[in-house]
Amino acid sequence: MKISTAQTDLIKHQRDPAYPGRKIVKTRPSHADTIEVRKSSAEPCSLARKLEAYLAQKLEHDTSARYVAHQFGLSPRSMRRKLAFEGTNYSCLLAGVRLKLAKNYLTNTRMTIESISFILGYSDSTSFGKAFKKWVDITPSDYREINS
Repeated sequence: MKISTAQTDLIKHQRDPAYPGRKIVKTRPSHADTIEVRKSSAEPCSLARKLEAYLAQKLEHDTSARYVAHQFGLSPRSMRRKLAFEGTNYSCLLAGVRLKLAKNYLTNTRMTIESISFILGYSDSTSFGKAFKKWVDITPSDYREINS
């Protein structure tokens, strides 16, 4: 039996009543072990990473949680539950993908703000501008000016 170093402080040696010369080794998982499992679930093959990759390619299409969940063969509730286990949610993933792409487009292209907002799935540039300012505290135009 292999015991991790995180569990060594939780090991309890007891005498086995059936065999007086033997000891029983009992371990119980610690909260730290549970946290490590949850942290390690955010590996590249996690649902969150798959969704980020999918959303980065499909932002011009339907990005509703219901539609995306069905694209992954999940119900919206199952997708929410799995993402919650990974420590995130769909809205945060979508916003993160949009922000990352927005910064890239503003810094590395000469696309108009209207074009960028359309590519990112916004109905108009005003909605995109408000969202971007909420994320970064400056307007998309100012961000482009500073980072070009």
